[in-house]
Amino acid sequence: MSEVTDALRALAAGERTLDDVEQEFRSRPWPRRLTPPPATYMDAARAEETDADVPPEGSFAEVSDAYTSGLIDHDQYVRLAETVAAVMSDSSGTAGEDQT
Repeated sequence: MSEVTDALRALAAGERTLDDVEQEFRSRPWPRRLTPPPATYMDAARAEETDADVPPEGSFAEVSDAYTSGLIDHDQYVRLAETVAAVMSDSSGTAGEDQT
């Protein structure tokens, strides 16, 4: 379990506010895809067989999973998604060291 999942569970339990989680998400690095997208259909098929694109721990996939499972509601998901998108599009390079 990562800091992201911990924060989302605390939010759902009422132990943290959405503003607090949003601020934490602004200040943390967000890992991006570990492998480049497949260049050909055959590369895509091989990647599918090996499950090569498993999201890294602490990635935005955990926020999506929390929404899909009902842990967070639509409004919370939208705010957090917008926050993470802004951090990941930060052109200054301060959004995270794990980015490729």
